[in-house]
Amino acid sequence: MSDVCLFNLALSDLLFLLSLPFWAHYAAITQWVFGNFMCHAVTALYMLGYYGSIFFMMLMTIDRYAVIVHTYTSLFQVPVMVFATRIIPILMIMKSQKNHKAVRLMLVLVSVFFIFWTPYNIAIFLKFLHQLGYINTGQW
Repeated sequence: MSDVCLFNLALSDLLFLLSLPFWAHYAAITQWVFGNFMCHAVTALYMLGYYGSIFFMMLMTIDRYAVIVHTYTSLFQVPVMVFATRIIPILMIMKSQKNHKAVRLMLVLVSVFFIFWTPYNIAIFLKFLHQLGYINTGQW
């Protein structure tokens, strides 16, 4: 499972990287010169790479959780994960120092993820609201 996720994560990152030179050229001359089709294609590459990377990182985190918490049944099963109780209480019930370190690591990873991605997603959401006409200020 980890190898498949790592491979797909690498492909997602590659798609993302392929779109960056086009965006850099657009940022440098502030005019899109590659045509309408390429605009849609490069945007699709960017979005597939961006959200694909996030998806596969989350999937690998869930897989690591399954390996740590369910050591004897480390095969990832979606229905078990969906209907199980939350991750942190399960790890806190276990009286192992290794599990407490896993809880701290998960909290740090989730916190860092939200700290770095929340401002970007808020800005995208506000831009969307502005384009729809809900935000009509001259300072935008």
